Amino acid sequence: MNIGIITSTANEKIKRIRSLSAKKNRDAEAVFVVEGAEHIKKALDNDFEIETLLFTTEVKNAFTTQQIRKANKKAAMYEINDKVASYATNRDNAQNVIAVFKQKYNDIKIIEQGLWLGLENVRDPGNLGTIIRTADAVGVQGIILIGNTCDAFSPEVIRATTGSFSAVPLIRASLEEFIEWRGGFAGSVIGTHLNKKAADYRKLKVDLPAVVLMGSEQSGLTDEICATCDIFAKIPMREGVESLNLAVSTGIMLYALDWS
Repeated sequence: MNIGIITSTANEKIKRIRSLSAKKNRDAEAVFVVEGAEHIKKALDNDFEIETLLFTTEVKNAFTTQQIRKANKKAAMYEINDKVASYATNRDNAQNVIAVFKQKYNDIKIIEQGLWLGLENVRDPGNLGTIIRTADAVGVQGIILIGNTCDAFSPEVIRATTGSFSAVPLIRASLEEFIEWRGGFAGSVIGTHLNKKAADYRKLKVDLPAVVLMGSEQSGLTDEICATCDIFAKIPMREGVESLNLAVSTGIMLYALDWS
């Protein structure tokens, strides 16, 4: 097994990994960075393609022999020190196992059955990561990232998912692409909204296949995407209370809707 050693933050491979904290560089190479042995193992088990694996001396045994062999088929592997790990991730408390994976998005045409979650123009990485984690726990089929929804492979999102990024299929679609796809979708689309047509989410029975749509933190669903909805649902709140955090309201909808 060929394992290199990198001890300097001036190494070009380390500089390149650090540069992946910028979206333009991730997009240009269609890769992203994952920290932590368990999260990397989960990504490998879910068939994410690994490109580079770094680990510090004290955690050489963080992976099973099977996992190392699985990664070693395609990954360049390097032993590093704590200083290099912190520099590569631009974090003082970096994990001691770091990997670069290829990004993976699915085609919207794979949606045929089960419950799917659609997120329109969601801008907060922490919210997106938490929602992905919740969707994994609930068992939804996947998530459609619509319009200007933030980068699902940013470091902030990946950390917030606590490893679930690799277990939940992701689809990225423009609003126009979603609307076009919706025209041929035989299932139902449920929009979360406070309009007069919206029913109490506790009273809805959802027939599958279906898509539940959640809108941006500031303005909710756009009028254009609301036009694709069959029904609307809302979470009743006491008068005078600010709207719920998006990740919280999404969790409530996914767990409470009668769709099983």
